[in-house]
Amino acid sequence: MKGAHIRKVNVTVSPEWLDQEALARSAGCAEALRFLRGHLTTRRWKATPRLIALAEQILNPLHLAEPLIRLYLESRSIEIVAEALQATTDTPAGAGLAAVHPAHRRAPAPSSTPISIRT
Repeated sequence: MKGAHIRKVNVTVSPEWLDQEALARSAGCAEALRFLRGHLTTRRWKATPRLIALAEQILNPLHLAEPLIRLYLESRSIEIVAEALQATTDTPAGAGLAAVHPAHRRAPAPSSTPISIRT
C-alpha cells in the first residue's frame, strides 16, 4: 500500500523471564509451551482490539514521571506477551496471564474500591 503508515511494537522476553513451569502445569498451555521451545518459531494471528489498544498505549503513553512511565510501559508489555501466548493456547482469554510471569500470581486481585494516594 503506497502511502500507508505502519506503527510497530516489538516486545522481547527471555525464556528465564517466562514462567515455563507454570505453562507446563496448565493443560491448556501445552501448545504455547511447544511454541516457546521452538527455535526461531513464528506464528501469525489477527490482533485483537485489546492488543491494538495496548500497542497504542505503548506508542502514545500517558505523561508520567520517569519511574511511573517505565512501570506503565512494562505493564502493557506484559499484557501483550499474555495476548501473544493466548493466541497459541486453548485457554479462555485472560486465564493465561498468571502463567506468563510469577509476579502476576502474587499480585492482589483487582478491587472495586478505588485506590487513594495521599501526598
